[in-house]
Amino acid sequence: MRHGIAVVRGAPGIHSDRDRHLTKKGIKKVRRAGKGLSTLNIPFDRILTSPFVRARQTAEIVADVLKMTKRLEEIPGLTTEGTVESLLSSLAPYRNDRHVLLVGHEPLLSEAASFLLSEAREIEIRMKKGGICSIEVDNLPPKKPGILHWMLAPRQLRLLAGQ
Repeated sequence: MRHGIAVVRGAPGIHSDRDRHLTKKGIKKVRRAGKGLSTLNIPFDRILTSPFVRARQTAEIVADVLKMTKRLEEIPGLTTEGTVESLLSSLAPYRNDRHVLLVGHEPLLSEAASFLLSEAREIEIRMKKGGICSIEVDNLPPKKPGILHWMLAPRQLRLLAGQ
């Protein structure tokens, strides 16, 4: 899942990209998207998030909606400076979890999805803010290309919530 709508770079009081927080509109949309995600009844084992403020806020809102606040963890492999390789390395401790929700940033999430689906990174995927996709892999790192089960835009998630 990509983080929700955040304040722009250079906004008053924002000194670093890491500190950009969700806007009021972003918070509202993420909460509704989280409610939509809850209708899918996915038994997440864990929610892993970038430590950047906007991603952490997104993960906290979704964790609250899904009643998973105690299953939320930060991992450095999901930051904007991360690579697919560093992300996969940081996921190693969670390889026994069947359903993991990652909350992070573009372009890393799209690059990771492309890698998981093709290994050659030839699939062009773009995730909107608050969007999500479900990819099944056999292992981490995967031994064969994964399966894309679904991809939802944030508006579709909000519609699932009845909004």
